[in-house]
Amino acid sequence: MKLKRSLVCVTILGIILVGCHKENTKEKNQVASKATQQKTMTKVQNDVNEIMNKDYKYIIKNMGIPYNTFYYIKPKVLKESNTMQDINTSSYMTLVYPKYTGNDELDGSALYVDINENKVVNVETNSFSSQGISVIDAESSIVIEKSDHEKSAVSLENFRHIDLGEYVGVEDSRINEIVGDANYDLTAYNHEGSKVVKSYRLKEDNKILKKEVLTISIVDNKIKSIKTIESDKIVKIIKGTLLE
Repeated sequence: MKLKRSLVCVTILGIILVGCHKENTKEKNQVASKATQQKTMTKVQNDVNEIMNKDYKYIIKNMGIPYNTFYYIKPKVLKESNTMQDINTSSYMTLVYPKYTGNDELDGSALYVDINENKVVNVETNSFSSQGISVIDAESSIVIEKSDHEKSAVSLENFRHIDLGEYVGVEDSRINEIVGDANYDLTAYNHEGSKVVKSYRLKEDNKILKKEVLTISIVDNKIKSIKTIESDKIVKIIKGTLLE
């Protein structure tokens, strides 16, 4: 009887371990390894048809997370979107993949992958700039820039000691008094640049918070609001500022 119980326990443990292994493997397989990314980039440089008409998930799986992503959004599309996933599948976007030398240093150029309504429509190699793409289609009057390489974050401990009321209505040049040396990992703005939302990572005990971010809304160069929100609510903040 004890032997049977032992066998049952071993069997259950084996199932759990296999299940966990499969789940971890599944998660790892959703994003390309660095080797796969470089291999795919080489193929694409030789033949852009390698990824033409592929969807966003395919690009991420085979090329990895881009250095920057630029979304060009029509107000109607933003109004109907509730999450970044909604925007991914319904807007025009450009994914930027810098090229690296054998010494893992930037070589000055990058692969720009254009996706429209979740399908790759254009691929180009141009000089690399981390400052963004300045051409804005008048119809796509809202732009979101997402910097997936940005690792800096605002200290939650320091943030809690700030009197936020002191900064509402002041010039946006004083933002550094709130965020310190941290850079935004996402910014959204309208065609004129008069309405802006900046999102910053937060950290506590030197650990990046996964489900909470700091957002600062700016209108006519003045800070309108400062909020910490759940990270999946960022589109709601963008809509509230840019579509008013």
